[in-house]
Amino acid sequence: MATVAEPLPNLRPAAGLTGVFRSSAPQSADDAQWAALFAENELGIKTVVDLRSTREISPVPPSRELSAFGAGSPARLHVNVVSWAVVLSFWSALAFATKLHILWLALTCRMRRAWGMFFATMVRRGLLALYVAIVDRAGPEIARVLRVFAEPANFPVLVHCSVGKDRTGVVAALLAELAGVPRATTVADYSKSESLIAPLLQSVGDRIRHSGGGDDLNDYLQSPPALLEAFLSHLDERYGGARGYARFIGLQSHEIDAIVANISP
Repeated sequence: MATVAEPLPNLRPAAGLTGVFRSSAPQSADDAQWAALFAENELGIKTVVDLRSTREISPVPPSRELSAFGAGSPARLHVNVVSWAVVLSFWSALAFATKLHILWLALTCRMRRAWGMFFATMVRRGLLALYVAIVDRAGPEIARVLRVFAEPANFPVLVHCSVGKDRTGVVAALLAELAGVPRATTVADYSKSESLIAPLLQSVGDRIRHSGGGDDLNDYLQSPPALLEAFLSHLDERYGGARGYARFIGLQSHEIDAIVANISP
């Protein structure tokens, strides 16, 4: 796995799970490394679940899309877990004057600044607010993701977003909780991302600042244990844990049992 880990700084097995890998966006590799990972597929990956938005995916060169490698490449499922419902939950919390300012920027064809200002408000609310909004507002999208793990033929599965820390961390934590992985193991695995994605953080921070997202990004670029612990507490308090959450978003008992059987060691 060492040869493919270099172009994917956050590529690793999800702690405590079988057949589940997590990573940064695969297009961070060059074409030769991308081909080695997916065409030759030395990890045996059969399914890639991409949690990014269309806006994030659109700049990817065609040569780095899975379809470029034909029948030997894994199936790809794109599910934007920061859905419109998530975005609207942040929008609704904005002050009226802030909404007017963002709309004015958008209507005067300054979309980058409008998006940057909106993103800055999301950053200021913190990552916990984002994680909670994803599970509370993007239930249909999370259900699509979880159902991938109910089918044995889909394994091994690679889950990724842009850097593999937040959206990927939410999905990995849900799976770990379903499988009964010790919470300390799950939290430690989440925290590991902060050091593993260090090569990406400068470019991510620069991109956010360039779009107008502000300079106060320290919390956004970290993955402290207390953050995931607070998120998991929200799952416990509102849904009775990951299994209760899975039922809440529409998964049937037999689907949940299949997921657990497929991902448990």
